[in-house]
Amino acid sequence: MSKSRIFGNAICKAEKCVGVIIFMSILFAAFAQNVSASCTYEVSNQWNSGFVASITITNDTGEAVNNWEVSWQYSGDNRIISSWNVEISGNNPYTGKNTDWNGNIQSGQSISFGFQGTSSGTAETPVVTGSICGGGDTDTRFVGNITHSGSVPYDFANYWNQITCENEGKWGSVESSRDNMNWSGVDAAYNFARQNGMKFKHHTFIWGKQYPRWMDSLSQSEQREEVEEWIRLYCERYPDTELIDVVNEPDHASPPWKDALGGAGSSGHDWVIWSFEKARQYCPNATLILNDYNVLRWDTSNFVSIANKIKAQGLLDAVGAQAHGLENQSFSELQSNFNQVAGIGLPIYISEYDINLADDNQQRNVMAEQFPFFYEHSQVAGITLWGYIYGQTWLDNTGLIRFGQPRPAMIWLMNYLGR
Repeated sequence: MSKSRIFGNAICKAEKCVGVIIFMSILFAAFAQNVSASCTYEVSNQWNSGFVASITITNDTGEAVNNWEVSWQYSGDNRIISSWNVEISGNNPYTGKNTDWNGNIQSGQSISFGFQGTSSGTAETPVVTGSICGGGDTDTRFVGNITHSGSVPYDFANYWNQITCENEGKWGSVESSRDNMNWSGVDAAYNFARQNGMKFKHHTFIWGKQYPRWMDSLSQSEQREEVEEWIRLYCERYPDTELIDVVNEPDHASPPWKDALGGAGSSGHDWVIWSFEKARQYCPNATLILNDYNVLRWDTSNFVSIANKIKAQGLLDAVGAQAHGLENQSFSELQSNFNQVAGIGLPIYISEYDINLADDNQQRNVMAEQFPFFYEHSQVAGITLWGYIYGQTWLDNTGLIRFGQPRPAMIWLMNYLGR
C-alpha cells in the first residue's frame, strides 16, 4: 500500500513530510493543552444496593466550551438507572452529552450532572474520559471485521480493531450434538480480541437458521431449558463479551421453537423479549443488540416497531443494521431509512457491511459515499465489515484484498481511517 500520508486536503510522500509532521505535532499539542478541562467523578451517597453520583466538568481553558461529551465505565456491577442534567446513552461504558441548555461552559465555570445507580457493594469511582478531559479521547467507535473460514486471518490486526465470529459462535456450530460443546472457534477469536485490545461481538444467541436441529424433536419445556442453558453457558465462559446480537432476524428467520419462549404473546414478540431477559440475566455487562437485515432497505418500520417493544422493557441497549445489498440503493433512500432507525434513540451498529461489486472503481465510489455517512453519524458506535479477503467472503465480489493486493475501496478506507 502507498506510504503517503494525508494532512487536510494535501497528500505528501513520507520522506518529504518530516517537517510538516513536526509542525503539525507541535500545533496539535498546543491546541490540546488549550482545550483541556478537568472532569471529576464523585459519589455523594451510597447504600447496600445503590448509589448517587455526579460528574463535574470544570473549564480550565481560556475560552468557552460549546457542547461536551464524556465517557466512563464500571469494572464491577455498578449500573445507572436514572440521571439528570445530561443525556446518557450506552450500558457500561456510558456516554454523557450536554442537554440543550448546559452545553456552553464559560472559562473558569463548571457544570455538573448526576445519576442514580445500582450496585451489590461499594460504589465505584471510575475515570472520566473525553476530548474535553485533559485531551482524552471519547471516540470508542470501531471498524471491525469477521473471522474467515473459522480462523483469524494473520493480518487482521493490521486493519481492524473489533472482531466477530462469522459462523463459529452460532449455536448450531457450538452444540451440533446435544450437550457436547465445541467452543474452539469462539475461544480463538475471543482470546485474540483480549490479547489485542479489541472489542468482541458475539453473533448470535437466537437465530432461526443456524441452530442445532436436535432442538426440533424436544418438548417445549425442554426447548426452553436448552435455550436458557445455551445463553448461560456462553456467558459463564465469556463474561467480558462487550457486544451480543441477542436475536438475529426475528421476523425474517424466526426459530420454529419460538412458542417455547413465549411465542407472540401480548406484545407480538414475547419470545424476543424473553431472550433479552435471559441475556441480561446471564451477561449483565454486555451491550445487548437486536440485529436484522433489510433494516436500511425496505423493512425499516417493522424493525423499529420490534426494537421499541424491547426498549420499552429496558432490555435493548443498541440496534444492529445489517448492511448487505446497499450498493444499488439511492443515497437519499439510505439516509431516510437510517434516520428512521436513529429515531429509536439508541446506539447503532452497522453490523454486516459489504459492497458486492466486481468493478473496482464502482466499489470504491460506493464505499467513499456510504462509509463516511455511517461513521460520522453521532449514533453509530461501530461498523463491522463482513469479510475482506477475496474468495473467502459470503458474497462473491465483496472482498477488499485480492491476491494479496488491496482493491481501491480498501485503499480508500485505510486512508480515511488513518490505518
